[in-house]
Order: sequence, then C-alpha cells, then structure tokens
Amino acid sequence: MFHRLLLLAFIALLLLSFPAAGSYACLGSIFADVYTAFAPLYALHDSYANYLFTGSEVTVPSGLDEACEELSQHLGKLHMGLIIQTDSQRVEVLAHLADLQGNVASFCATQQEQIAAIAAMEENDLTLFSQASERGLFAEIKELRTLLDEVFTLTLENLTEARDQWMFNAAFVIRTLINQEEIEQINLSLEQILLGSEETPPPPEDLPEEVLQGLHALVFFSGRKLTPQEQEEVVTLARTIYAYLVEESQKRCLN
Repeated sequence: MFHRLLLLAFIALLLLSFPAAGSYACLGSIFADVYTAFAPLYALHDSYANYLFTGSEVTVPSGLDEACEELSQHLGKLHMGLIIQTDSQRVEVLAHLADLQGNVASFCATQQEQIAAIAAMEENDLTLFSQASERGLFAEIKELRTLLDEVFTLTLENLTEARDQWMFNAAFVIRTLINQEEIEQINLSLEQILLGSEETPPPPEDLPEEVLQGLHALVFFSGRKLTPQEQEEVVTLARTIYAYLVEESQKRCLN
C-alpha cells in the first residue's frame, strides 16, 4: 500500500538536476531507496492511527527492526549524491537534509529499543503500542515523514528540463517496483509517469526501441491483480529497464 501511495503522490513530485541525465536517474533511484527504507516505520504509524480511529488490528510490517539502519544508510547516499553539486540552489536542500539526518539519528538512538520490542512481538500487545505512543514513537515518525517530504519538495524546484524529469520519474518508480517484496498490483498512475500526461513529460525521443517497448509492456500490466507468472514478467521488465536507466547509462549511481 505504501508503494502505491508513492506512485500516486509522485505525479506531482519531481526532483533535482545533476550535470548529466544519467545522474538524474541515479538520484531517482536513491530517493526510491530512502522512501522504501522508511516504509516500515510509516506503515506502523498508519496502522496504529487506523487502530485508534476504527479499532482495526495493528499490523507490524516486515523489516521494521532494520528500518533505522537502512534509512540512515540511504540518507547518507543521498547526501553524497547532493554534496558533489556546486549549484548554490542546493545549499537549502543540503541544510534540510542535514536536519533530517540529525533527526533520524536522534530518533533511532531513543526509539530503536521500542521499535525492536514491537518487531519481536509474537502477538499484538496493545499495552506496548500505548507505551510507544506515550514515548512519542508515532509522533516522531510523522515528523520524520514531514521532514523527508520537505527535502523532496525542495529538490523539485531545481528540476527544469523535461528529459531530466522523465529520467528521475522513471528511475524512481522502477526502483520502487523492484524494491517490493511482492508485486501484486501496479497502480494505473504508472502509465502517466512512464509514458507522459498533461502533468508529466513523455519519454525522451532517443530512448532505445527495446526500452520503449519495455515501458509499454510494463504499463500493460498496471491496474489489475497480477498472476504469479505476470509478477515474474513484471520483475524481469523492471530490471531490464532499470539496467538501462541506471546501471548501464548512469555511471555515477551510488549503488
């Protein structure tokens, strides 16, 4: 669900420029990793919020115990990707990113024990969730998400060229798909992101024909529940497109 929300939100969220088109895709990939690393924390926040409002069961997402470490690592990669830029417009972005990294470090230092206890539960313990809430776990997760979105939004203002926008968009959503443990369904917004719309740019005219065909094939699978065989096909398509966007044509990617 978190990944689907990312795809929906991303139509309006674009990122910053690098000296070459390849680096735009690299940044899109890194941002996808950052949001993927944050996903277990935010999923826990949303599940607890739903419990408070509707009484539904709190679901503990997989990967929760490792979320802090993963998030810190990928934020470090994002910092490395941004700091090599000399454009003065990135000073504010780096300042906000530094604030985010500091807040993440503080959050992980004070809340990791609580997070680990929740992740280790064999059965839901509402008392433990209540204690975590009183200690600010869920409020801090929400604050971190706000700070992350601010960094993301600030970087958008530096993106001007349609080709660069598309390279970032495509790398972001493709990497997000690859990062999913299981791709049960692809949101319809994928077509707008990969093939263009009134709000998003179309693919560059010089894309290799096989890559363009792969984009159309991937879009074909969107909007419905996928069979196990189709899921395998989607993963293969996504990895092939990603190889062109980042691993082969973008030599600066920080993998």
